[in-house]
Amino acid sequence: MTAIAVALLASGLVLVGCDPVQVGGFEGPAEVGAGAERHETVSYDVTGELTALRVATGAGNIEMTESARSGVRVTESLRWKGHKPVTRHPVDGGTLTLDYTCPSGDDTWHDRMCVVDYRVEIPHGLEVRADAGAGAVTLHALSGTVEARAGAGPVEADNLSGRRVTASSGTGEVRLVFSGPPDAVEVRTGTGDGVVRLPRGAYHVVTGTVTGSERIGIVDDPAAPRSVRVTSATGDIDIAQS
Repeated sequence: MTAIAVALLASGLVLVGCDPVQVGGFEGPAEVGAGAERHETVSYDVTGELTALRVATGAGNIEMTESARSGVRVTESLRWKGHKPVTRHPVDGGTLTLDYTCPSGDDTWHDRMCVVDYRVEIPHGLEVRADAGAGAVTLHALSGTVEARAGAGPVEADNLSGRRVTASSGTGEVRLVFSGPPDAVEVRTGTGDGVVRLPRGAYHVVTGTVTGSERIGIVDDPAAPRSVRVTSATGDIDIAQS
């Protein structure tokens, strides 16, 4: 059975149900007067047989780091005016999903704010997918399959060693730095640059940009078992050895 331990930085509560939930260590909310921006930070652990992680945020940032831990450690940073975001963390078939909803209300448009930033520590080899609407996606030392998407923010990843990585951004830069040779890399950007740094090895390289420039620092080998594909509408493409 999956166990979810939720730590709130100051309260010290413990809730017990079908799935044990521990609460202790809550920071916020902080508010000053009506209509003030409020903040809350919540941390919790998710343990059990997890095979994949899905994180989605509309306007917040996503940061993932691989560590030696056996479970997943999540820190949610909530910011809002009016109605507090409602966060969720269900586990279904070994997949942990982190997302949130913004309750509707009668606030005027300029008073509304509903944002959740996620900082997640994951175990070795976990498959991940990160979707950020207007925020940034930052990945550190991931060794599993990765799919990362940002609508209006950048996607930045360092020390990657996963076999398959897909990353895209509408208006931001995508920058991937690998420490181990991947089997397949695909990068797509709209107006941002696509930058990939690869270890030594043979790669089949496919690129394409409408108005941007291309700088390819590795030799294309059409017979190579590993492939790198980088396309952009108006951004530049830069592929080289790491």
